[in-house]
Amino acid sequence: MCTLNFMTKFWKKTPCWWINPMTMYFIFLPLTRLRVFEAALFFIGMLLLVSSCKKPQEIGLDVLPPSEVLQIEFTDTVTINTFTFKEDSIPTSPVTLNLLGRYIDSEFGVVDASFYTQFQLSAENPGFGDLSQVKIDSVILSFVYSGFYGSDDSQSFLVYELEENMSTDSTYYSDRTFTTGGTEIGKIENVAIELFDSITVGGQTQPSQLRIPLYNHVGEQLLSLAANNTNANFLNDFKGVYVMTDTTKNQFAGKGGILYFDLFNSNSKITVYYRTASDTLEFDFLINENSVRVNHFKHNYTTTNVEKVLNGTSDGSVFYVQSMAGLKTKLEIPYFDKLAVDRQLAVSRAEIIVTLDPNSAVTYSSHTRLSLQDIGADGSVFLLPDQFEAGGHFGGNFDLSNQQYVFNVTRYVQQKLNDFEAGINENYGLYLVSTGASVNASRTILQSQKNSAGGGIKLKLSFTEI
Repeated sequence: MCTLNFMTKFWKKTPCWWINPMTMYFIFLPLTRLRVFEAALFFIGMLLLVSSCKKPQEIGLDVLPPSEVLQIEFTDTVTINTFTFKEDSIPTSPVTLNLLGRYIDSEFGVVDASFYTQFQLSAENPGFGDLSQVKIDSVILSFVYSGFYGSDDSQSFLVYELEENMSTDSTYYSDRTFTTGGTEIGKIENVAIELFDSITVGGQTQPSQLRIPLYNHVGEQLLSLAANNTNANFLNDFKGVYVMTDTTKNQFAGKGGILYFDLFNSNSKITVYYRTASDTLEFDFLINENSVRVNHFKHNYTTTNVEKVLNGTSDGSVFYVQSMAGLKTKLEIPYFDKLAVDRQLAVSRAEIIVTLDPNSAVTYSSHTRLSLQDIGADGSVFLLPDQFEAGGHFGGNFDLSNQQYVFNVTRYVQQKLNDFEAGINENYGLYLVSTGASVNASRTILQSQKNSAGGGIKLKLSFTEI
């Protein structure tokens, strides 16, 4: 006798389905009724399932009282006052680049960069024979270009001999000056800036460089001091050089720029070309990791727009950041603590967004990156907790499409709110500062909340009351 089985595979293998028609009828009749019943159950189940579907974030809301449902709040209208200050002097030794040049900015005034550097013997205890028979052909001070800022208009430069020692054990700052001789030992006038053109020296191709002729008597002095001498003794006798822009040359607003040099390049050096009775020779004085190099910066804001808002005298429509120990801006958030009055907040996202002023000059471009500093009660500055996060969490890079700098300050804001809730008020503000200020000349004009252009500076907050 055949056994009833609902598996299709079994149906195909069972030979008794066709034994007689009556058997078929009595088998299929209950089966059909069963399928109708199953279909009805399936249809009812689907209706129940569809009617009970909810978005994941809505599950459970119908069993919570309204007072316990968390609501995300958003604001971007927090008051931020902005005040521009002169930056303190900054460390400029050791540095990766040395800066030289001068320009006049209609907004920022006169900007000037110069530098000091030591030299080392390319070989200790060199011998030059009878120095009385040595004839100096030329002496060339060369610095390899690494870039420039502003306009590549021609400039004139002067070189002076240092008369004061510089120590590798000391850190020197941007306002530090060293004693020099009263008369220049070399100069070059109206030199064109050819940043991307390689040159040929002694039959060899070298990177583009500034080449300043030194006077021949300097070559005689250098060979005499180097002969049969060590580096330590040579540095005591020839302490280095100071290179500066010739400020006696007329310069107009919107003209000039700052040159960047790679003094660690092997082609940055002093080369003395000389002759003996039998040969033509040369000797190099190098700049290496044992050579002290110090950048020196000067600014003059007289009669400029910057002067009108300096040192907290005005919360104007724009504010400023400038490298080379120039300018920084203090951000004050006076009503920060009001957000946490009688409630506890969990911050999901906090951003400070700073917008470039549309009137910023193209010739003197804005920073590619800015940063923030937390200000302590005594005026000292600290990193924000967000700056310890990995990757690009903190931000600060210039967004070219939106003309903005965006900083993720979520942890900083949460920390301040937690302090307010605990009765601690350490809201002393933030400084907006340049990055790499000792090795770039960038300057940036930004919109305050009083700016009619409409961008301004904002603190965007997303938070939940808990």
